[in-house]
Amino acid sequence: LLDAGADRNAADAAGTTPLLAAALGGHLEVVRRLVHPQLDAGVRDAEGRSPLALACTAAATTPELVSLLLDLGGDLAQHDEHGRSALDIAVEAGCW
Repeated sequence: LLDAGADRNAADAAGTTPLLAAALGGHLEVVRRLVHPQLDAGVRDAEGRSPLALACTAAATTPELVSLLLDLGGDLAQHDEHGRSALDIAVEAGCW
């Protein structure tokens, strides 16, 4: 779909973009495929969680995915609407 011109930043009714969904699922290869100058890597979900924060909760997350999201501008200190950082979320989820 991307090769046919699909919008990398398209959001569903809940505001979820492909990057947010891929990060939440821990899908490194999908995130790699989405990387493009037009990608909005600073997108946040309805609760203010970044792709990095969502990846930190995913059971399938790898250090490589976290590193890629950091390279894309992810900020470990950025807080969601509940005042939690990606690091706080990872600790709460018991993933790291």
